[in-house]
Amino acid sequence: LIGSVKRHLQSEVPLGVFLSSGLDSTSIVAMMGKLGQTTKTYTIGYENGKTYNEIDEAKIVAKKYNTIHSDCILKPKQVEEFLPEIIRHLAEPHGDWTQVALYYLSKQSKKDITVVLSGAGGDELFAGYPTLTASKIANLYNKLPKAVKSFVKYTVNKLPTCYNRLSFDFKAKSFISGSDMPAENAHLKYKEIFSDDERQKILYNILEQNPFDVYKQHLKNVADEKLLNRLLYLDLNVFLPDCVLQVTDMATIMNSQECRVPFLDLEMINLSEKIPVDLKLRGLTTKYILRKALKEFLPDEIAKLPKKGLAMPTSFWLQNELKKFTDEIISEAESRNRGMFNFNYIKQIQREHTEGKRDNTRKITCLISFFLWQKFYQ
Repeated sequence: LIGSVKRHLQSEVPLGVFLSSGLDSTSIVAMMGKLGQTTKTYTIGYENGKTYNEIDEAKIVAKKYNTIHSDCILKPKQVEEFLPEIIRHLAEPHGDWTQVALYYLSKQSKKDITVVLSGAGGDELFAGYPTLTASKIANLYNKLPKAVKSFVKYTVNKLPTCYNRLSFDFKAKSFISGSDMPAENAHLKYKEIFSDDERQKILYNILEQNPFDVYKQHLKNVADEKLLNRLLYLDLNVFLPDCVLQVTDMATIMNSQECRVPFLDLEMINLSEKIPVDLKLRGLTTKYILRKALKEFLPDEIAKLPKKGLAMPTSFWLQNELKKFTDEIISEAESRNRGMFNFNYIKQIQREHTEGKRDNTRKITCLISFFLWQKFYQ
């Protein structure tokens, strides 16, 4: 990792790091510190961010490694301003609004730096996603008697909705939704936004296409008998390029900023492939070997943190500051799409979220992104 970071530091223009409270970006800053490199770090935060802000944790890292640190606070009004412009630059609609956070972070940091280092890729190489631990738990869960599983499912589905980041009810409901499936399908199911039934309700005419088909094509290339290696292969070849890197690249390119990813250096990838899978996920500890290797470099407060991932308080904003914004987009889209979308059901999705009955954040952001994109390119 030190060698990879050193190679990615070669630059004739100002350089910095996008820093979160995560293990990956922290390790990059730590390696730069070991190399004697003073750097600028930038962390995204949110107005009324509640459990979504990582500013305090990032400052711990910045202080330890004496970086020149800046916080960038995103407000709901800026989402209204930036989202349409971001969507206009996309070749296809993308429902992940964290692209707004990355865009704003890039926009603000571009005032100081032209090249930025990101921790992207660490989760895919070293088993960082909680969906991987979910697959392990599901293996045990499915050995329970059917009656016990039915009771657990009933209880979980009755949990009240909480809009905090990675709330227990969100994780429990996501787990239950895919627990009875084959592991590869469940791995995708955890990332699913609309179920088959919901797609049937939203669209009047829907193409008969199985979303698992994309995964199946990639699985043909994997001969590994170990489940975790197959899941990591899927993340590396599907989720990483189509979601993580696509969002990061678009956000930085729009600001004429170059984003570099030391974890995806060829030597890092080759090293990762040689590491036994049980050293990546040990019990329910993600990135086990990476944590051990970096133990002396990480502040204790950071080393013990569970994975959070980049997230915005969109769930709260959709209930309050962004409600009028989304209402207007849906109303305008309804006039263009009669006969294509079931807007009564779409409004039901929105109403359930506003009233606190169900966290439909990802459904709403996906729909809004599509309607904005359609407006530009129909």
